Amino acid sequence: MAYLLRVRLAFALTVACVLPAAAQTQTAWPNQAVKFILPVSAGSSTDILARALGDKLFRIWKQPVIVENRPGLAGVSAVAKSAPDGLTMIVVSNGHAAIGVLNKSLSFDPLNDFVGLAQVASVPMLMVTPPEFEAKDLKAFLALARAKPGTLNIASAGPGTSSNIVAELFKAASGIKAVTIHFRGAPEAHISVMRGDSHAYFTSVPAGLEYVRSGKERVLAVSNPERIKFLPEAPTIAEAGLPGFTQGAWYGVLGPAGIPAAVINQINRDISAVVTSPELSANFEREGILPVTTSQTAFDKLFRDETERVGKIFREAGVGAQ
Repeated sequence: MAYLLRVRLAFALTVACVLPAAAQTQTAWPNQAVKFILPVSAGSSTDILARALGDKLFRIWKQPVIVENRPGLAGVSAVAKSAPDGLTMIVVSNGHAAIGVLNKSLSFDPLNDFVGLAQVASVPMLMVTPPEFEAKDLKAFLALARAKPGTLNIASAGPGTSSNIVAELFKAASGIKAVTIHFRGAPEAHISVMRGDSHAYFTSVPAGLEYVRSGKERVLAVSNPERIKFLPEAPTIAEAGLPGFTQGAWYGVLGPAGIPAAVINQINRDISAVVTSPELSANFEREGILPVTTSQTAFDKLFRDETERVGKIFREAGVGAQ
């Protein structure tokens, strides 16, 4: 009898020790390296931002944060099809919202195969024109576009880029008819504006501030809800002649659908802590990037709402895969 009691006591002690350890193993995240896949080339704004995030998150997660560049749809597809364990994520701009409408057939659903995890930043866009362009402010630009429909053009850094998205939403909101001209990237779009070949361009603050300050481009308005400290004299688009219009670029982190809620909440909490840290937020603001933190549900809603809105406007404008 005493032997049986000793056996039962030993078993109970073993179970008591094992259960907390097992529970800890199940809840510990991450328990191995985390990967950020980027659908863009090294050196881009998204790449720089992701690497800054990864460096800070390593200190919190105590696991390597690997940043892997896979430009184009291959990178997006890889994340959509990855295990929903939170160990593989993708850092995107709002250009992700246009993937579905710009591509006729995809091996993944850019909306339903993903979940929004955390917003990281927003970037106001400057509406710039050639310095000698006849329209000296936004009201004059809109009046000219309405008087001569189809004769003005707006440059784009490429289909589905933030500049393209803001331009199409601006055209839809204002009701003007203007031709969108796509270039290979932002440098080529800026050159076109400075030469006077393009009549307008929506550029991010980091990319356009130098040209505006040097007088090579004129800024008509900024897309932010409020004026920005980098160009306090520049009115918002809403102030300058198109009430209610605010549309910038945003950056955020997505993961494959199905990640457990506890892991989603931890990712959001940890990324928000990093983004609001004095060092990182100061670095962002020096570059004209506004650090942004929201709840996971708020960012997921933004990601879904904008994907649907951009798709609708692009289709109505005849932009996208035919």
